[in-house]
Amino acid sequence: MWARVQPGDIVIFYATRAGVLGYGVIEGKFEGSESLWPREREEGKAIWPYRLRIKVEKVFDKPKPRPKNMLVAFAINKLNEDVFKELLS
Repeated sequence: MWARVQPGDIVIFYATRAGVLGYGVIEGKFEGSESLWPREREEGKAIWPYRLRIKVEKVFDKPKPRPKNMLVAFAINKLNEDVFKELLS
């Protein structure tokens, strides 16, 4: 999945119990060694070193419902243009 994500890609911020929170643009990719997540802090090392630098473009005032054609089964899913346009409307 890491290879599929590239700078310039638009990413959607989605929370399972809330909905679509907003979107941003990937500015870069890097490997980090800083422990960010609770499990990483417990183990004292970066377990998930692949990181993205994202420029947040829009945070919705109120989360939007997930469009019915938006897959969320995997960590990374490609949206078609119509689904993205539905989120912006």
